[in-house]
Amino acid sequence: MSGESHAADTIGTTTEHGTAKMTVATDGSVLRIRLDGDVDLLNATSIAAALRGVDRADNGRVVLELSGITYLDSVGIALLVDAARRFALARLEVSCVAPADTPAGRILRLTGLEGVLGIAPGDTPGVAG
Repeated sequence: MSGESHAADTIGTTTEHGTAKMTVATDGSVLRIRLDGDVDLLNATSIAAALRGVDRADNGRVVLELSGITYLDSVGIALLVDAARRFALARLEVSCVAPADTPAGRILRLTGLEGVLGIAPGDTPGVAG
């Protein structure tokens, strides 16, 4: 899944964060946030600030699309857990797209965080409860 349009009302913005980029788009009541590239100590602070600044108004659900992440260290993992927690505290349903054959999917499953981040048990993206 990519950050391309899913409906006529999709609005997307992409920001650069060192070796990573973040694309934010809305699709009705769904807020889609896609991360691509390396998410690590060098850019986690910048990405975290950008995530905190995302306008969540009129959204009931957040989908974090992580299939484009090429490298994820412990600081990046903490960033994702914190973002999911913040969105949940804002009463948004959170799910993640991180297929098992991607770097993010592998590391998040190895750490046992798929339940915390709302990752579907298999490769079916974004359908976790």
